This record gives sequence, C-alpha cells and structure tokens, in this order.
Amino acid sequence: MKVLVTDYVWETLEPEKAILNQIGADLIVAEDESEATFVKYAPKVDAILTTWAKVSTTVIKAATRCQVIGRYGIGLDNIDVETATQLGIAVTNVPTYCLEEVSDHAMALLLGLARKIPRLDQVVKNRGWDRNIGPQVFRLRGQRLGLIGFGKIAQLIVPKAKGFSLEIVAYAPRLTDEVAAQHGVQRVDLGQLITTSDFISLNCPLTPETY
Repeated sequence: MKVLVTDYVWETLEPEKAILNQIGADLIVAEDESEATFVKYAPKVDAILTTWAKVSTTVIKAATRCQVIGRYGIGLDNIDVETATQLGIAVTNVPTYCLEEVSDHAMALLLGLARKIPRLDQVVKNRGWDRNIGPQVFRLRGQRLGLIGFGKIAQLIVPKAKGFSLEIVAYAPRLTDEVAAQHGVQRVDLGQLITTSDFISLNCPLTPETY
C-alpha cells in the first residue's frame, strides 16, 4: 500500500509514517505541487493526503487504484469531490480542525479593524502620528457582528464576541430560530445582516452554493 502526500505545512511527517507503518503502507511525498507531479504518482497510490494543493479531475482519474482522498482540514474546495464520488473514491476531512484557532483569529481581525490597528501601525512605522484617525475609533459595546454561516466556528465566535458586548446576528440557510436562541443570537435574513452589521464574519465552506 502506498500513500501520496501532495503537500504539508508542518516540520515533519513522522506521525503519519508511524501510523502508516502499522499497516505496512509507504509514504510518497511529492517534490512539488504541480499537477504533472501528482499525475506521475497517482497510478501508484492507494490513498492521497492533501493540505492546500489542488487534487484535480486529471489527478483523480489518473489515480486508478486510489480508495480515499483525505484533506488536512475542513474545506474540500481544493479536491474535485464530484469526480472522486463518481469513481467510488471516498473523500474525508477533519471537521474539528483548528476550530478554536480560527475563531480566535476572527476575533483578532475584528479587533484590529475596530481599533484601526493596521492604519495606525503604518502611520507609526512611517514616523508619523495622525490624530485624525483617533476620533474614528468607537467602543465595541453595542456594535453589531453579523455571522454568515453558523457552524462550529461561528458558534465558537459567539461567546468570544459576547465578551466584548457585541450584539450578534446570524444567517445560514438552515439556521432555525431555536438553534439561534440556544446560542443567544438573532436569526436574520442575509440582506438584513449585510445592511445592519458593523462587522461581518464569513464562516462557511467554499461550495457551488456559497460561491
């Protein structure tokens, strides 16, 4: 059994090697992220692991013995899931990957915008001090955060945003009033969210429906 790793972002693949050794599987690490390189290895492997690299229709069709494609992360937009499904190849992801980290980062970006940190940072780096930026900074209490998509990440943002006394509204096609109430947010339609929110956080996977 052979497993192709298209790309990875950490220092080592030792955990993968240790697990795969238990079933006698060999790891093949692509030397670059080109489609041609993936196609070269695809016919030889039983599984593919990918992070950001695109696993295209061409690659999947070349992987004639592949049984599963696994994504290091949540989104599957870099994998041609439709072709894989047609060919009977399972596609997996990690639905709990970095939920806390992403929700933390969303709040960090919100705070940076609210306090004008990027603009002030550039002013200071240029040895200036623009007093006119100061009056544009407003307190967070009572401002409205709109969450588009209300999955695991958005639900983790809610208590963090409430810590700053933000009012929170949410929109998702299948979000119900009951679920919204359980999390202490108000369900609104997309148009109302966009026109009334001071901040908007987009928390949904890239799919044909959300593009």
